Amino acid sequence: MAPANKKDTRQNNFLVQGSILAVAGILVRIIGLIYRIPFVRIVGDEGNGYYSVAFEIYNIVLILSSYAFPTAISKLISGRIAEEDYKNADRIFRTSLVYATIIGALGCLFMALTAGWFADVFYMLPGCRYALLALAPTIWIMSYLGVLRGYFQGQKTMVPTAISQILEQIVNAAVSVGAAWFFYNAALEAAGGDTMAAARGAMGGTIGTGAGALTALIMILIVYLSRRSAWKARIAGVDISGVAAYTSGETARLILLTILPIVLSQIVYNINTILDSKFFSEAMISSYGYKASEVAAEYGAFTGRFKILINVPIAISNAIALSLVPTLAEAYTKKDHEAMNSGIGRAQQYISLIAMPAAVGLTVLGGPIISLLLGPSEIASNMTIIGSFAILFTSVSTITNAVLHGTNHMNKPVVHSVISLAVHLVSLFVMLYVFRLGVYSLVIANLIFAVCMCILNAYSMRRELGFRQEYRQTFLLPLVSALVMGAVTLAVRFLIRRFITGSNLVIVIACLAVAIAVYVIMIFITGCITKKDLKHFPVIGKYIR
Repeated sequence: MAPANKKDTRQNNFLVQGSILAVAGILVRIIGLIYRIPFVRIVGDEGNGYYSVAFEIYNIVLILSSYAFPTAISKLISGRIAEEDYKNADRIFRTSLVYATIIGALGCLFMALTAGWFADVFYMLPGCRYALLALAPTIWIMSYLGVLRGYFQGQKTMVPTAISQILEQIVNAAVSVGAAWFFYNAALEAAGGDTMAAARGAMGGTIGTGAGALTALIMILIVYLSRRSAWKARIAGVDISGVAAYTSGETARLILLTILPIVLSQIVYNINTILDSKFFSEAMISSYGYKASEVAAEYGAFTGRFKILINVPIAISNAIALSLVPTLAEAYTKKDHEAMNSGIGRAQQYISLIAMPAAVGLTVLGGPIISLLLGPSEIASNMTIIGSFAILFTSVSTITNAVLHGTNHMNKPVVHSVISLAVHLVSLFVMLYVFRLGVYSLVIANLIFAVCMCILNAYSMRRELGFRQEYRQTFLLPLVSALVMGAVTLAVRFLIRRFITGSNLVIVIACLAVAIAVYVIMIFITGCITKKDLKHFPVIGKYIR
């Protein structure tokens, strides 16, 4: 009996570690949401638009330089550790640091040299130049940070990553708000005008990003140095006489072949956002007659209000995906198909239980929440009604991407991303120029992209892994529970506004309390969660069983 329990504990470890990272991710998103309130109020939607556009270029360069490191390095190191090949695991880590040094420096240089072209020519939004320049050094910092996070995640501990993320965001929040206020007001005092003030304020926000990343790097480096002696002892304590040591060329090639598919799939996804802003700005200026400042304001509402709100629950799927990759890599290496299928199923169920009510909840309460936190915005409120189910489909596609990466089918998400991008762009053009839906075209097109990814990934998982998705308990029952929750919450919102008060604070607090209570009751009534299931869901089950 004991061995079975031990195996079950190992299989569930990714949910425990994923829950740690998920809690950190939620805290990071909440801190981000909180600091964006004063930030948006300081720089306005125009400044937020410049800030968002700069981050699109930053994200692409970040993907090329370091985004894939946590996933790729954790996958490679966990695979070596599964076979007690610590020497080659250490060689992978050291080679990754060399790669990070080179590619991080190139990324920093590229950002600095092309900032003017992207601002003046590509986007036709000159105000984003300053934010792009301020982000350049952060690329180099994030390269090292990505390697160190992947090193710890490969050992199936998400604690250093989680703590560093929280610390990074706290410093980011404090510096971003302070620097935005300082540079915005300095530009006004210098008679630079509102547009220059918005651009300089956006630059202040990106300075905070670099300060946060540097703080996180210092923290996680201290943790690494404190554990280095234990890692050396582990290497020395294992007989590796029968294990062939990787050459430098073999290690570099292995890292590159693991990173490349992750990079390509994420490049496609982020090119998606760059093309969105490019085509949207061109359409709004040439076809709709908008000014550049008006385009920046509407795009700022899309990225700085709608997307920042839906990204809070999506953070959980990112965390589970990061913890799932090394677990699947180990199971795949050992050819343990039972553990692999069990992990996939539990991850899907876990995410559905969280993403489903989040999508329905924001559809019902998105308007009051945005008004309460970021100020009234009819456009952003309408976006949540139209596009909140992107939470569900983006979360599922994130998990299924991780499944394919962790099981050595890394080229599949790349192909799927390209196909989804093509469908996305066609739908965006139709909605912009045929149906003339303006900024809402972005919301619908992004939802279509996520749906396509889910469908294509599910097909590959079935074909390549033989995985048979269970739909009733994983998706259908959580959907029923969430819809009942949404109907009750909508009724409560209407009654409070009609008979008690129109205060958004009262409405949001009361409705959230009702929504949580109704959903928890419904998931037990419908059988989404049983007492037997609780051990597999540490965050949910810890306080209920």
